[in-house]
Amino acid sequence: MGSVWSALGLEGEKYDPREGLDSPDVAPRAFGEEERKELTEQFSDGSTVLCYGEEAYRLNRNACWNWCAVGNPAAIVVVRSANDAAATVRFARAKGYVPCVAGGRHSMKCMVQDSLVIDLGQLAEVHVDAERKLVRVQGGAKLGAMDAACAAHNLAVVAGHNPDTGVGGLTLAGGVGHLTRKYGLTVDWLVEAEVVLPSGEVVRATADNEYSDLMWGLKGGGGNFGIVTEFVFEAQKVPSEMLVLTHVLFAVPFIFSPPMESGKRIAHLIRDELSRDVAPMLIMPCGGPLVVMAVHTSEDHELARKELGAIQESASWSPVSSISSKNYHSGVQQIVGGPDHDPAMYYMRGTVLETMTDEILDELWAATREPGYKGSTVIVMYMEGAL
Repeated sequence: MGSVWSALGLEGEKYDPREGLDSPDVAPRAFGEEERKELTEQFSDGSTVLCYGEEAYRLNRNACWNWCAVGNPAAIVVVRSANDAAATVRFARAKGYVPCVAGGRHSMKCMVQDSLVIDLGQLAEVHVDAERKLVRVQGGAKLGAMDAACAAHNLAVVAGHNPDTGVGGLTLAGGVGHLTRKYGLTVDWLVEAEVVLPSGEVVRATADNEYSDLMWGLKGGGGNFGIVTEFVFEAQKVPSEMLVLTHVLFAVPFIFSPPMESGKRIAHLIRDELSRDVAPMLIMPCGGPLVVMAVHTSEDHELARKELGAIQESASWSPVSSISSKNYHSGVQQIVGGPDHDPAMYYMRGTVLETMTDEILDELWAATREPGYKGSTVIVMYMEGAL
């Protein structure tokens, strides 16, 4: 993927998302030196406070994947421990600031105007207990770091598709990925969490201790019960190599069959015949071809070739079609967005359907043929199974 910086002609200098926008750069609520000193004195682990107008503040603020979500917080607190995060929460309560959490920074709410941002980016360590199949992940870690730590042990935490996504935001929103049809949601495998409560207290929650209700809330997709500074997941054993189908259906009348006719047949096949080992997606770039992608998560490559081959056979012929072997951690988990997946002005919407009908597929495909949606992509991920 080419760099967005070079596309903008900026010779690698990171583009400031506020430059060139119609709306002016609105200064935040003032956070003075006295407040900075008062907060800093409460830290025990060397956390730092960045204020509006400072270059470090600007660079930190702009380090968001989605530039549409970038506001000017009153201050950004780069925390280096759960205790310092707790001190920041107590300070925010006392001073009337709205606390805001920045982890992987894919959220639309990670850099809110006038808020006091608690930046977890320095809390990014991952530790793997291979014998117990437990993975301990700090709240600011990203999926790519977690996958890299698990790779040597052929373990995986059920997680998302993009290595740049934060583990925290993904988990607390449920979390879906290539392993979901087989094992369920990311949050289903959360066994322990270190949480900073709104009171500023730091607790550890499990399903069996005095904070079991808190764990129940976190596993219900709740991100507002506190700030999770550490997650402990039960991991799954995965094969080092998985087979991946890529089948591209071109929208060229009189030469190729209508792509979505194949899409409908594949949808019926997924629903009625394929095992939970198959993780399929239909990708529809606006104005482009229909891309059928399916990962087979089983170590049984004979079964994998049979099931992925069935998808190929149900689709129309294509000159671009292959079944290849990819390493789960360095290949499969890099498919959607690799390490150079640049930030930009993104707008995202999604929904969950109980079933995918032919009519819905027709509507989605028709929308991607409209010129007004150029640059957009519709992705249909088939979940079901363990979900």
